[in-house]
Amino acid sequence: MRCGGSAFTLLELLISIAISGVMFIVIITAWIGSVRSLAIADDYSDQSNQELRAMDYIVRDLRRAKTVTIPSGGSSLTMTIPDYYSAYDNQGNPTSNPVTPTIVNGAPVYGSAAKPLTVSYSMNNNRLLRTQTIGATGAVSNLVVCSRVNGFTLAFVPLSTTITFTITLATIGIAFLLVYQAVFSEESSDDRFRRAREVFGGLMGVLGTIVGFYFGSAAGVTGKLDIAEIKSTADQVITHVSGGVPPYRYSITSTEKDFTPINDKISTDGWIMQKVVFPKSGKLSVDVLDSRDLKGSRDLKVSP
Repeated sequence: MRCGGSAFTLLELLISIAISGVMFIVIITAWIGSVRSLAIADDYSDQSNQELRAMDYIVRDLRRAKTVTIPSGGSSLTMTIPDYYSAYDNQGNPTSNPVTPTIVNGAPVYGSAAKPLTVSYSMNNNRLLRTQTIGATGAVSNLVVCSRVNGFTLAFVPLSTTITFTITLATIGIAFLLVYQAVFSEESSDDRFRRAREVFGGLMGVLGTIVGFYFGSAAGVTGKLDIAEIKSTADQVITHVSGGVPPYRYSITSTEKDFTPINDKISTDGWIMQKVVFPKSGKLSVDVLDSRDLKGSRDLKVSP
């Protein structure tokens, strides 16, 4: 006895398999794209976190630094930092409480002023390394603060240059838009006159902003460098520079031939605390140059 019923034909079966295959390919392609997008987003997030970590390290060290040195080419950064702690781990992280500073000639001194921390940043095999040398013990520690780095270049750039350039471009852009709207708009003469008046008022406002910026910058910068009276310890000269635009470059020279000059040192906050070997007599001269080539000088008489 045969049971009546229907079944798929060979053509219907082939069509079903083809449709299922296409749907399967679409699903696999979408899944692969999602996995790749997730990997790219994860890689981007990791790189962003490393960049922020590197910036946090550099900014923290710059805020604490007494001197900052950038060699020709700007491929590295070296700083001297007061030794705020008495103990560190293998990665250079402090493991003790901050030490109590002593006041020498009105300035706080942490640990040994002659043996500060030396911190440098440099590239090594596409990695940004932070190398810390503890002056008191000579211990050196290296820390990878960022990997897969393509380049590391530093330079001192006056911020006023960037701000002036931005304001100038903004002025030109606004002026072009206002003039275009006033000249080419399909309006009556009265409306065009009103537009011209608006152009004049807008330009006056923008130019007033630029003039105010320049006058404000000039008011915040003195016309000379003021160097405080030089104080000295057994092996150090201490003074402070005000006025001008930091960072300051300074040199220390003497009238005595047996004195070794100290050149091209940098102070970011105006404090100069430099270790020297004093001559037996004569005088020391501290010559300072700010970022706008404004000069200043102060002398210290050395008694035998």
